[in-house]
Amino acid sequence: MARMLELRIVLLDAIEELSSPDLSLVFTNFLPPDRPANLIDRHREVAIKYGRTLVAVVLDLDVDEVLRRVPAEDRRAAAQAS
Repeated sequence: MARMLELRIVLLDAIEELSSPDLSLVFTNFLPPDRPANLIDRHREVAIKYGRTLVAVVLDLDVDEVLRRVPAEDRRAAAQAS
């Protein structure tokens, strides 16, 4: 989980540094059940900084549906193993 949080920070830093305020951003994230309560605070801060609305959507899917949506066979196999 720590590595995932590190990666999230790097990506959000890059967005702030490199993206244009006129772009819409779509994040697709897996939010683990044991995540920190403030996990998406930085996403919210970036949205506010650029005058955008943060719309958080949670999809609660059956495992079979999740696997159906995973396009690459290697990712599908990894998802089945976890």
